[in-house]
Amino acid sequence: MAQGLKLKAAVIEEFAQPLVIKEVPTPQPGPGEILVRIQASGICNGDIDAQCGNYPGLAKPDLPRIPGHRGAGVIEIVGANVRRLRVGDRVGIPLVHSACGSCSWCLEGRPMLCKQVRLTGYQADGCYAEYVKADANYVGKIPAGLAIEEAAHLTCTGVTAWGALKEAGLQPGQWCMVWGLGAVGQYTVQYAVGFGLRVIAVSAFDDALQTAKANGAEYAIKNSAASDRVSEEP
Repeated sequence: MAQGLKLKAAVIEEFAQPLVIKEVPTPQPGPGEILVRIQASGICNGDIDAQCGNYPGLAKPDLPRIPGHRGAGVIEIVGANVRRLRVGDRVGIPLVHSACGSCSWCLEGRPMLCKQVRLTGYQADGCYAEYVKADANYVGKIPAGLAIEEAAHLTCTGVTAWGALKEAGLQPGQWCMVWGLGAVGQYTVQYAVGFGLRVIAVSAFDDALQTAKANGAEYAIKNSAASDRVSEEP
């Protein structure tokens, strides 16, 4: 893609104001970076925080800024020194745009805690655009057969569910209770079943419990939205 071409994007120009749809220059990837043509982009509460300038623990982003960190698409340009990715690969773009890669947090697989972390859609332009520039070390390849829309949500909701199970340190055959069956909870149920855990799903909503059962939860427990009491679903 030639330099100087324009792309359409939804841009934060003022905090706590509607996004502005406008044309902006197409970014050009440098060494270690890629340019991705976005095919799907999800919405996260973190995007709303960025738009309002109140993301917890972070300074307000410089404006203008393109939000969005649940993006998925096809690589159009590969920068120098990128080895594991090729033009035409489908990739997902997560919240972590980049980190130092060498501190104790990064080496433990927790780049969100790195002091040099940069977040997609916050310190770096994000996925509410036709094209986005990304660090090749922090995107994930999308396997064949996975719909691009589903892959986009895995970059945030799916990663959150995975992180919860990773921190829990459970072993196959052990019980896992998933309390709350929104998007993160439902992904957690599916991951837990896939890891060989026995799952108890808890929610105040019948449809969420039915989905969890269909995804492999052995028990579905309904609790009241107004109290802490629980009763097992028949």
